[in-house]
Amino acid sequence: PPRSTLFPYTTLFRSVSDHVSDVSDHVSDVSDHVSDVSNHVSDVSDHVSDVSNHVSDLSDHESDASDHVSDVSDHVADVSDHLTDVSDHLSDVSNHLSDESNYVYLKCPTIY
Repeated sequence: PPRSTLFPYTTLFRSVSDHVSDVSDHVSDVSDHVSDVSNHVSDVSDHVSDVSNHVSDLSDHESDASDHVSDVSDHVADVSDHLTDVSDHLSDVSNHLSDESNYVYLKCPTIY
């Protein structure tokens, strides 16, 4: 056939081919974007996991600190009770000594 009769068909095929190429490029771009988003989601997931681990560690430290404060508080109470006992004992000794100072000691002769 004469060349002029093929012109609309070659133009049509060239146009479809260009369109397929554009779509292919767009699919490639979208695929790259999906890969980037997937990597970002993975990074965010790792970050959330790290934060969760830090929160867990802080909770453990808080629990340990609370236990330590409780132990120290118990020790302070024990020391306070002991000091009260010592003070009471010193008061008893002081009273006993003041009572004895009122006594008169007589020297008795030794009998053989």
